[in-house]
Order: sequence, then C-alpha cells, then structure tokens
Amino acid sequence: MSTLAQKLLYSNFIAEGDLVFDVGANSGNRIQAFLECGANVIAIEPQPDCVAHLRAIYCNNKSVIVIEAAAGRATRTQRLHRAKPLDPAASLSEEFISKTSRTTRFSKNRKWAESMEVRLITLDSLVRQFGSPSFIKIDVEGFEEEVLAGFSGEPRALSFEWTPEMLDHAIHCMIRCETLGLRHFHISFGEGMRFCHKASVSRAQMEPLIRQLADDPFLFGDIYASKPPLGRH
Repeated sequence: MSTLAQKLLYSNFIAEGDLVFDVGANSGNRIQAFLECGANVIAIEPQPDCVAHLRAIYCNNKSVIVIEAAAGRATRTQRLHRAKPLDPAASLSEEFISKTSRTTRFSKNRKWAESMEVRLITLDSLVRQFGSPSFIKIDVEGFEEEVLAGFSGEPRALSFEWTPEMLDHAIHCMIRCETLGLRHFHISFGEGMRFCHKASVSRAQMEPLIRQLADDPFLFGDIYASKPPLGRH
C-alpha cells in the first residue's frame, strides 16, 4: 500500500498540528501517513504484540502515543479472538467472526484459535486525557458501531471499515455519524485509498449503494464521514 496514496486521501481531513485517533492501529500501517500530514497520533490497539511492535518503532517519536486497549461503548473487559500473533483481523465481535467464517472472507482454513481478555476504554475518555481529535480512523473488524457508541465529540471527520457481512452495522454507523454532525459521506474500496465519487453524498444516497454492493461477499472498504463536502483526491 502506498503511503503517498494514503497521505493524499487523508490530507482531505488532516492538517498540520491536528490530533488523530487511530482506533485498531494493528501494526501501524496508517500511522506514517498521518504523521506526514503533520498530525499527532493516539494509536489504540489491544493486541500486546502489536503494541510492542508500535512502541519499538515510535519510542522516540513524541508525535505518537500508543495505548494498549480496545475502544467500545463502556470501560470494561472483553474477549478478543484472533488466528495468530499480530493478526490484522483480530475481532471483539462474535457476529463478525460467525459471518465472515460462513463467507470464508479470510480463508476456508482460518481458525480463531487464540483469545485473550483485553481492556476496553471509550473514545470520550481519550478526549478527556488528550483533547478532541480532528480525525478518527476506526478499523476494528465488526466492532465499529460499539466504538462510536462511546464517543460524543465533534471531529472534523472520521472513517470506519465496511464489509457486506456487517451491512446493518455500517448503516447504523452512518446514522451515528449524522448525530455527530458528520453528514457528508465518501466510500473507498479495498486498500485503493481513493474516493469512488467526485463529490460527497448524503447517507440517503450512500445507503442503497452499499446495499447493492453487499451482493459481493469479498468486497470491503472504508466509509468516510465529514462535516463539509469534500472534493476528490
């Protein structure tokens, strides 16, 4: 994945000195792009080996703070399931695991063989500690709606991952975005890091599109929600 392509897309939302919450940072494949946009990054990641990896990379970078936790609607603990260390598809959602296992999204042989109890915090608690983010990236394998339920701030924009298996959750996330004042939507597919529309669309326009796209069980991407309508990079 090109860091340049990431930077071009994220520069629609992030300016020098902004604060970014990277929720589900995993091994940090978006952090460099955020830094190149001039952001300070709070990376939230529950897998201990991913956290150790991130802290080793960014130990001398004052613009990156790594938090060992998952984000949700309340402060508590919950079991995280994964197939292997440093798993990019580790999930807190039993529904996501069940549905993607049926569609064999990841592979026919994937086994969610490992599990661990992890700490959940709310994004609102991070706001109290670090300040309000300008942008939030959420990539948490089916747990996106829970993350947004624990946030009541007013970011400039945010993104969340979408898969056909979790269609209703994606729609609920868009509705939640509207309550946060984010009424302009874009979508990108896979890791292409390009908007699919020349201009933003409303939720009413986006919803039938993702319902139609749900026929492809292996499609995935990100939905971006923002305050002002954006152009296309």
